[in-house]
Amino acid sequence: MNAFLLERYRTLEAIAEVSASTSAPTVPRASRKEAPVAKQMGINDRVNYIKQQKLCLNCFARGHILAECTTSSWQTPNSMRVRRLMCYQALTSSRPFCSAALMSERPQETIFGWILTGPVSGSISRSISSFSARLSVERTPPLEELLSKFWEVEDLPASPAKESDLFCEANFNATTVRTSTGRYMVTLPFRDPGHVDLGHSRATALAQFLRNESRLKRNDSLKEQYDSVIREYLDLGHMTQVPPSSSGNYYLPHHAVLKPDSTTTKLRVVFNASSPTSNGKSLNDILHTGPILQSDLTIQILKWRFFKFVFNADITKMYRQILVDPKHTRFQRLLFRTPDEKLCDFELNTVTFGVNCAPYLAIRVLHQLASDVRDRYPLASDIIANYMYVDDVLAGADTKQAAVSAIDELRTALESAGFPLRKWTSNSKDVLRRIPKDHLLCADFLEIDEASVAKTLGIRWRATSDEFFFVTAEMVSKPSFSKREVLSQIAKLFDPAGWLAPVVIWAKIFMQEIWKQEIGWDDSLPADLTEQWTSFLRNYSSLQDIRIPRWTNYTPVETVELDFCAASQSAYGAALYARVETAGQVSVSLLAAKTRVAPIKTVSLPRLELCGALLLAELSAALLPHFPTPDAETYLWTDSTIVLAWLDKQPCKWTTFVANRVAKIHSVNGTWQHVRSEHNPADLASRGVSPQELLASRLWWQGPEWLTHSPAQWPSPVIGSILNWSVERFDRALRVFAYVRRFAQRCRQPKISFPETLSSQELAEAQERLIVQAQNRVYAKECASLRSHNRLIGSSDILSLNPFLDKQGVLRSCGRVRASTSLSYDERHPIILPFGCVFSRLLVSFTHQVSLHGGNQLVMRLVRTKFWIPKLRNLVKTVISACKTCVIHRRKLQSQLMGDLPSARSTFSRPFTNSGVDFAGPFDVKSYVGRGCKITKGYVCVFVCFSTKAFHLEATTDLTAEKFLEAFSRFVARRGCPLHMYSDNGKTFVGASSILSKEFVESTRNLIVTTHSHQGLAWHFNPPGAPHMGGLWEAGVKSFKTHFYKTVSSVKHTFEELSTLLSKIEACLNSRPLSPMSEDVSDLAALTPGHFLIGGSLLSMAEQSPERMWSPSATAGNGSRLSISISVCDGRTNI
Repeated sequence: MNAFLLERYRTLEAIAEVSASTSAPTVPRASRKEAPVAKQMGINDRVNYIKQQKLCLNCFARGHILAECTTSSWQTPNSMRVRRLMCYQALTSSRPFCSAALMSERPQETIFGWILTGPVSGSISRSISSFSARLSVERTPPLEELLSKFWEVEDLPASPAKESDLFCEANFNATTVRTSTGRYMVTLPFRDPGHVDLGHSRATALAQFLRNESRLKRNDSLKEQYDSVIREYLDLGHMTQVPPSSSGNYYLPHHAVLKPDSTTTKLRVVFNASSPTSNGKSLNDILHTGPILQSDLTIQILKWRFFKFVFNADITKMYRQILVDPKHTRFQRLLFRTPDEKLCDFELNTVTFGVNCAPYLAIRVLHQLASDVRDRYPLASDIIANYMYVDDVLAGADTKQAAVSAIDELRTALESAGFPLRKWTSNSKDVLRRIPKDHLLCADFLEIDEASVAKTLGIRWRATSDEFFFVTAEMVSKPSFSKREVLSQIAKLFDPAGWLAPVVIWAKIFMQEIWKQEIGWDDSLPADLTEQWTSFLRNYSSLQDIRIPRWTNYTPVETVELDFCAASQSAYGAALYARVETAGQVSVSLLAAKTRVAPIKTVSLPRLELCGALLLAELSAALLPHFPTPDAETYLWTDSTIVLAWLDKQPCKWTTFVANRVAKIHSVNGTWQHVRSEHNPADLASRGVSPQELLASRLWWQGPEWLTHSPAQWPSPVIGSILNWSVERFDRALRVFAYVRRFAQRCRQPKISFPETLSSQELAEAQERLIVQAQNRVYAKECASLRSHNRLIGSSDILSLNPFLDKQGVLRSCGRVRASTSLSYDERHPIILPFGCVFSRLLVSFTHQVSLHGGNQLVMRLVRTKFWIPKLRNLVKTVISACKTCVIHRRKLQSQLMGDLPSARSTFSRPFTNSGVDFAGPFDVKSYVGRGCKITKGYVCVFVCFSTKAFHLEATTDLTAEKFLEAFSRFVARRGCPLHMYSDNGKTFVGASSILSKEFVESTRNLIVTTHSHQGLAWHFNPPGAPHMGGLWEAGVKSFKTHFYKTVSSVKHTFEELSTLLSKIEACLNSRPLSPMSEDVSDLAALTPGHFLIGGSLLSMAEQSPERMWSPSATAGNGSRLSISISVCDGRTNI
């Protein structure tokens, strides 16, 4: 119970107002049920008394407990913060409980100040006509806490939409009108329009007026200025005199605020709409603030820097040009003396600065004006909607004539709504030629250099040189400083875009070091810290010498956004640059920067680097949409390889801290790359530098020097490979990348239409980009040297290949056969690919698949027809050894002594002059396509040439001599009649031997007459039980089965489909090299059996069209629902 009461007494979060207006004693209603003796008890005694009497803790009544109490005079049991047991003793002293002895009527010191406590007698209470008690508790965060949150926060500010924002928008659209003069009239967005709950406020406003009047009387000049401002309200009709009233309205207290550095109004009248009335509520309490419609200050400065010719102006008295509906002006009353010294009541007729919804109403009216004039004045509409910061106009154009046209439209559009523009400035006299002299910032603007300085959004801008510069406040150096003085001096520098971030972060780090030493706010700094701060102040004036060109030399031809981030143990930062290239000239400009001080609690450096990367991503996402070209290519650079490794994986792979930030970074578009620390300008923003060092730092203002060179000479990326994700098929990766390129092109040019399927050109371009990307990752230095027409360094791995870049920027080898006319361009100049890159691995794997799981020699020969990969043999062995299908069908080789080759194997002859034959099978063959088809057996007749190892495959339906004769006739018709046939002692071959001899002689009788001699077909049979003598055709059957079973062995084919598949396998077998592949790039193409048959290889890397290879049917996995002939053709096609 004691803990319960102690918690309630210490929080004091809510104490209800108690008031009475009668002459009866002011006794709380709940105390009437309380035992009289309890009034004179201390807290401990009162607690014991209530427990003994079994009273309710809320209303002190018997018969129920706290949870069942229905008394609503204070608060419901579930939400009670302050109980009836609370008494004045809890406020006294620092002890939680006080004894009854302290209940004297002497003044006592409490946490709220001195109070007078004690019971009120009945006689005294009868003389009180009105009594009210009110306690307001407000917690002000300590300065240390506010400073910590400001320096350690990582997220950029964001304002999510609220339900009240939707109400404000609906109220504006429903009630805003334009008067006959063109001005807009708005209503105040009350939280409860039907019941405006405000008390009396005239007395409070009167007291404030008298205090302000007394203050102004001490300075006649200020009083005259103040009276002049108020009288101006009357003269312009912005204020109307009304009769006094004490209810149903709200009086605004007002006072004077001096601004000595203002170029226009030195004294301003401030209206306080947050002043509470008699019921504790103010006007701002019952009004919606409205959504934030104004864009960030940094964004406005950024957009202004992309125009070559700019102009600046502001709307005179913008808030006061917007009228308030007469039914709501009674809530904007004020008191003021007329010239005859009579105190009168007035109502403000316009939007009033100090009312919380005023900024929303003013900006929303401008947006409405932009919408209303969009058709008539498109240039003005765009400027009003996108290039204004409150009442300041910051716009421009790429030509003087366009700027003049924009000014004319803008003036006409704004003046139609009663918004006059004044204080005009520009960086060109021609732009301002139509502006009256008295409307300029000063009459001599652009005539005299000193008169051409304007303060734009808090930043100094010299129009004659078109540069930004800083005016620093004088910082007095003295023997000692306190922490409070250091913080005060740090806060004096206004740098919204972060251009001085390296200097500001140094000061923040210094402040954090003072914090760590737990130095008091008014204590002197130690000698070492005093020396550091004195040295900083000594160079602080150097900031005034910094000049920042306003124009970034922007042109819509080619603009690239470059972002850098870095971190140290003390802070992390991000810097954003724009690289503009025009007519071969490159300029790099610093746009914005952000820094954060590292938390006092130690955080590892890689995690701080990740926080810096997140800050950079958020800065880029916030500013890039406001670029003139939002689709500008974006590069994000970091000097942390650990961060790049984190970004290379999915967030689920990492811990919560890393995963959350990686997920946010992945949501921002951009290419992440690595940069060395000495070339990273954000490194200055993470460590901090002195003002003198910042002034001389080319790295900070223009970025690393290599940014002015072509992108080919930039540092090669550490990550960002397009193929660095889990992908198993080369054709699938190529199609995905081609679709991505198509999507990007469609975003840039929405009007272009594309066919439903990818074209061969799109696939070829996608493959070309993947090749270039793979080459740039490994051979970046070589590519950069070749682009610069320089020699390669002696340590280059590809120096012996004599590399060069073709017209598409692809790295190729220039061998010794470049003069050959019989070889294709790809064979004479193969494309160089790195050995260990993902692209090469996928390429070899895909070649292995399209060659029907061919062996090492076949895959190497196919790859070498277009590409040159160092150590290709090792790569092919690695890929094939990892192929699951090949591993399953691999057999253990037997070692035995090999016999001598027969003479027919070692004698040169025409292909298939000496041939061997054997059968393979049986295989299941369908009678037709469809359900209910009959399955029969089929066989494959394998013919092998003894001299060239060429293969010829024929399908048969059985093993009879008749069917073999038909297959043999097809073989002879295509390959010519052999002179010698070799086979084993199969019945099929023995039965066909005599028939073949007889038919051959009869069919060639006429030929024999016309020739000198003829040697008839001779059939040779191996001895029974000697299969080793037919090793050549037995190996041919094995090679055929290797391809057959690894491709579509589980699918049943029709006879026609089987014949088609045999033709494809035959092409693969006849494309295998006859000798080991050479590692010399200057060697000719490998010799294959196909060269003896058709003069070239039957299978090559560029034989068929890419779109056929990547047809959807090629990747279908359900053979029973797929046309087998199409799948076989697609599986056999090449790259």
